Amino acid sequence: MAPTLSMQAGADMESSFNDLHGLPVYEYKPLHSMRRRIRLLRLVPGGLNNPEITCELFEVEYDQNNIIRKVGTGSNKFKDRSENGGQDENESMLYDDDVVEYEALSWCWGMESKDCGIRIITGSTSSIGTEHHRLAITRELILALKYLRHPRDSRFLWIDALWIDQANHEERNHQVQMMSRIYNCSKQVCVWLGENNDDSATAISFISEIMKLENFDSISEKRENAPKWQSLLLLMQRPWFSRRWVVQEIALARAATVYCGSDQISWEHFAVAVELFVEVETATHRLSEVMQKDEAFGHVPRWFEHVSELGASVLVQATGKVFRQDGTYAAQLKRHMIEGSRFNAKAKANLSPKMTKGQKKTTKPKPLEYTTQRPLLSLEYLVSSLSVFEASQPRDAVYSLLAIARDTSPFAELRTVSLDGSEEATIMSTVSSFLERKPFRVDYSRPYSDVCKDFVSFCIQGAKGSDGTRALDILCRPWAPDPIVTSTTNVPHKKPVLYKFQENREALHGKWERSRKLKNGQEDTKDMEKYFNDAQKWLDENKPKRRGPRAQKNTEKTPTVSPATSTKQKRGRGGGEEDLHLPSWVSRISGASFALYHHAGSMRRMGRRNADPLVGLPLDGHRNYSAVQNTKVDLRSENCLRFRKRPKVGHGHYSLYTKGFVLAEIDEVNAPSRGGQIPETWAQMAGWEDAVDGESDPPAEFWRTLVADRGKDNRNPPYYYATACKESVKKGGLRGGSVDTGALINSERNSIVAEFCRRVQAVIWNRCLIKVTTKTIGSGDNELKILGLANQNVKPKDFVCIMDGCSVPVILRRGKKKNPDDLEKECMQDAVEAMKSAMSICEEACFRKLRYKKKLNQIKRDEGQESMDLWKKEVEEEKAALDRQISQWKEKQAAEKKKRTRKSAKRKRMMKTKNEDKGKAPEVPAGENQSEELTEQATSRGDSEDAVEKNTEEVAQEKSPEELAREKAEKEGQARKNAKKQAKEDDPYFYYTFMGEAYIHGMMDGEAVRLHITEGLPDRVFEIR
Repeated sequence: MAPTLSMQAGADMESSFNDLHGLPVYEYKPLHSMRRRIRLLRLVPGGLNNPEITCELFEVEYDQNNIIRKVGTGSNKFKDRSENGGQDENESMLYDDDVVEYEALSWCWGMESKDCGIRIITGSTSSIGTEHHRLAITRELILALKYLRHPRDSRFLWIDALWIDQANHEERNHQVQMMSRIYNCSKQVCVWLGENNDDSATAISFISEIMKLENFDSISEKRENAPKWQSLLLLMQRPWFSRRWVVQEIALARAATVYCGSDQISWEHFAVAVELFVEVETATHRLSEVMQKDEAFGHVPRWFEHVSELGASVLVQATGKVFRQDGTYAAQLKRHMIEGSRFNAKAKANLSPKMTKGQKKTTKPKPLEYTTQRPLLSLEYLVSSLSVFEASQPRDAVYSLLAIARDTSPFAELRTVSLDGSEEATIMSTVSSFLERKPFRVDYSRPYSDVCKDFVSFCIQGAKGSDGTRALDILCRPWAPDPIVTSTTNVPHKKPVLYKFQENREALHGKWERSRKLKNGQEDTKDMEKYFNDAQKWLDENKPKRRGPRAQKNTEKTPTVSPATSTKQKRGRGGGEEDLHLPSWVSRISGASFALYHHAGSMRRMGRRNADPLVGLPLDGHRNYSAVQNTKVDLRSENCLRFRKRPKVGHGHYSLYTKGFVLAEIDEVNAPSRGGQIPETWAQMAGWEDAVDGESDPPAEFWRTLVADRGKDNRNPPYYYATACKESVKKGGLRGGSVDTGALINSERNSIVAEFCRRVQAVIWNRCLIKVTTKTIGSGDNELKILGLANQNVKPKDFVCIMDGCSVPVILRRGKKKNPDDLEKECMQDAVEAMKSAMSICEEACFRKLRYKKKLNQIKRDEGQESMDLWKKEVEEEKAALDRQISQWKEKQAAEKKKRTRKSAKRKRMMKTKNEDKGKAPEVPAGENQSEELTEQATSRGDSEDAVEKNTEEVAQEKSPEELAREKAEKEGQARKNAKKQAKEDDPYFYYTFMGEAYIHGMMDGEAVRLHITEGLPDRVFEIR
């Protein structure tokens, strides 16, 4: 094994960094075209022991065929420099064109400080000569560059951490949009795992043995291979496999090579070894048994338990399903590398101080073609299933997967008046509803809470088109990383560039922010109407004047804003837009099922942290439950699902409004399950009193609740689960206070009991057993006491609710009642946010119009009036075609709306006719006539009123059962009407906190909806914060 740099790295890097202190610090220059240009690094050749890293930075541009070409003045030829700084004049002839083939580096950023540095060469192609700068980087990156550096040849790399200006939000936004092109156009991806050691060398060598499939069974059974499997596990737990960006980087790569110090292996071989490792352990647990027999590993059971949930395992599985792989590129890459090696050999053989007459100049092989791939997985599936991966920037939980999702693509619109990418920006922003892959806005200056709202809204809209009955399931899946904690509660986010109408916008913004602030020591008592009058007066006073031809001519020029001016004006704004606390309807990633942590008597490895989500993953055509039956999420009516941001109301909040009904109220909450154990009090709550003896059968309601009425494949549970539950309670140590399911899996040596216990752990881990009482209207004869499972943080009096578009019940906790003044503030804030949104749309429209005018002027200046007229004609024809499509779409929508209106009117007429039939005067029953006769007789005889009332009551007692049932139905009907009226009045005054999903036995497959109809439970509009 080659020597590592671990012993000498510290001193060498520190001395190298000190040598660079005399050089000026490298400052990024803006890219000339953010849509088509990137920065590349030319890694100057050097030996492994050379502590200094020298690089050349230059810009490249994608042409129409997505081939990278160098841009700049002068010659476009690269000249290699040897370690001692010498140059070979003939060596530059190897690069006889401007096409550049590069590799992309994938590495783990980490949280290290930038205490190392590299030398940056700039200006090598200009007439003024070269300039040297220093750039600070992390220790891990400089190690990667040292090992990847060739001894004699240059190496061209794209490195995200170096060649994206991280301080420029707009550049970061557009580089994210270009990720698909960057990685797909690269020759290969270089995966840097870190320095090598004995374990990594053993693992990479062991992978070569695993690739011999004919010997795999014997390899997996041999006891002496235990250390090798352990080395492979350690390699799979390297920090690189925990990065969320690596999913996209590997999925988009044409080819990839894994580097660990001086050792390397192809990604294909590594992926095969991981798949075999996971397959044999998941199916048979054979490898854990081999490890348990080895004394060196302490006879610890289940050593490789949950290895399928490791980042490396999930990565291999996910990247194999993202695109359809046809394997054509591997052969193309191999052929290209062979042709390239032949070219280099022939070119060097032909080089001489004087080329002989007639000697032909060798040409480079053709560059690899750019291949587009069709994604297969939705953004919701990717974000939900990859929760094990981490991101240093919370927004990257979504942004890092946009390029490989089938239903979206990253989109970052330019905020400056530029010709760059104006056509793409116009198309994606104006006709997004017609695109299969909807544009998702990438903006690192956008508050994190807004990004979370965008993602949730995107998932709901996408699920509405496929299966609206599970559109709100995203609220139950843990996916959102916790926001970065700063010294202040709210995190300020500044816009990177100045808007054209920023001055007017800020003046108006200041007008809005006067609401309810103290003025001269007195509270501002203006009502909403007064504020709207002030706003209208301000708009009238600041209405832009009509511009003449001269003024219109001046608008073609866009004022440029220097960084200093922009920073100054930003500071004047008071720190920019502030972020809000994440609302409860954004499910945190801390609730994910698995995580890496230290186990007792073992090492840091993957283990269960929480139960699996009941809603499961968003698979096409499949859902685990259907509590809402066929009721889809409403996105059109007056009380449809909607989001409301209110930063100036109270402490600021983000609200989600959705429809549903209250099914039940929690009466009892039992202790939560720790480590997947079944507490003894659970059996007592379920009515299984003699469970300790193990003689009686468990109640069906109890054992079905323990497994959420599903098997391991999320289908109906097998019949033997009842017997397995009885056996588990009998042998699992219930007399000690709880059934230890982990011990049963490790020690019982019964595969049936072990499978049952694994299912129980996946359902009850950190959940608590609850008992709820269903809601009824009128008499309480139909109340039901039901068992269920819920989050460990629920409390009695919390509500079990059914929300339209959510496939499982949810727990909502009611907040304090709002007063009328709070409602007025919320209404005002909603109007302010709507005004801001409208102004933002107007600003974007103005920018597009200015870009269009600038494009016209450039064509007129460069190609003449005829070309401009032709281009303008083409644009108008395309616009007319688009207008026709939009008109057809509007006509279709209008026809559908008209059809729905007719159906609704017909249904109302039928209901009206039915009610009129019911309202006809019925015949007077005989009992009532008899009552009247008795009354008359009593009156004629002079009887007292008491006697009349007594006789009337006696006759009323003789009413038929049908009459009594009708009176009872009338009372219940009136009670239901009153309950619906009361619910409609109360809804605006209450808000709720989302406490997570719940399992309610017997209410998971449409029974709740039927109860809602039969009992007349009122519909509610929930405001969830």
